[in-house]
Amino acid sequence: MASLSPPVVLPSPILWRTSWPAQIQAQLITDQNPAGTITNSDLELAGAVLHQDIITSNAPCREATTHTFCDNVTAVAWHRRGSVTNTGPGPYLLRLSALHQRHHGYLSLMFHISGDANTMADDCSRLHHLSDSQLLAYFDLHYPQKQPWHLVTVPSKMLSAIHSALSKKRPKTDWVTNMPTPGTTSGAFGPASAPSTPSTPICPPFPTEFPFSVRLENVLPLSKNDSY
Repeated sequence: MASLSPPVVLPSPILWRTSWPAQIQAQLITDQNPAGTITNSDLELAGAVLHQDIITSNAPCREATTHTFCDNVTAVAWHRRGSVTNTGPGPYLLRLSALHQRHHGYLSLMFHISGDANTMADDCSRLHHLSDSQLLAYFDLHYPQKQPWHLVTVPSKMLSAIHSALSKKRPKTDWVTNMPTPGTTSGAFGPASAPSTPSTPICPPFPTEFPFSVRLENVLPLSKNDSY
């Protein structure tokens, strides 16, 4: 029986946050902007893909499975299915997610969580009036951990790719499509050539008893219970 790998443990709990640029906010569909091209579910999916890069940037995730929780049912369904039935930003985001998982060699699973249990993510996205140090102090006070919270920087390459995907533009993904070269281990040298073996004797051909073949029904009569 194969032993399970130990779980990946971060040295300290981390949090991150970012603001969508003005051009992305202007495309969000709202009551005041019904002609927009980005839904709230698209932004939730974008945050999930960005979260994947945050995890792999701060923990060894190769051959591991990550679990992400989200309170947006639509984004969870898209991510778990790996496809969407619309022509919005979703296909671009899911393609980016798939390339990222393939490049880093991990599996990302997303699960639904109720909104009232998703307060930490809500605080990171809504408390932009707090400075970084104030946000860390807020988390240490309201969500105390064994180690203090650590605020990490959002990787710029993934953030740029996310912005392009939300604008329905295929982002530059050379940094996730160039697969890392796997390491190889050289063993001891073997013999220069394979050992010789005695040749197998060739059996003489036997004459064929019947010079031609016939169909089964020409030999045996079929009964009512017989079938092909």
